[in-house]
Amino acid sequence: MKSILTFTLCLVLVGTAPADSARMFDEYGDIQFADEKARLDNLAIHLKQKPDMDVWYYIFAGTKNCEGEARRRAVRAKNYLVKTRGIQPDRVKWVDEGYREHLLVEVWVWPRKLSKPYTKNSSLDKSELPMIRNCKSKEHQRQRRINL
Repeated sequence: MKSILTFTLCLVLVGTAPADSARMFDEYGDIQFADEKARLDNLAIHLKQKPDMDVWYYIFAGTKNCEGEARRRAVRAKNYLVKTRGIQPDRVKWVDEGYREHLLVEVWVWPRKLSKPYTKNSSLDKSELPMIRNCKSKEHQRQRRINL
């Protein structure tokens, strides 16, 4: 009985939340692009249902990432949303937020009428990080040629 009451209460609370409110949509770390595409597909569906919302990517590079990793990931995600899923380019924004111990991506859906969302600041200083300057992997080399 308690579980039925709890479930009903959750449905009522979810049903009364504003549908166009700003919120964090997703958060993930260093995942394969195939897994990220599944998340981007869900995001694209949401954006198509909410034409008054934008998406903001806040990317924190990790201490063991290649130089330019945050930019590369942001551009890859934006290209997928725009070229594959048909989202307008001006609705997908990204910010390189600096560095964390591990790579972190925060995905926010945000009403166009509001200013950009606030996020946590970087917890590490770039001058103290051992960034990999010449990445040897084919994935990193191929992604360097991506256009905005």
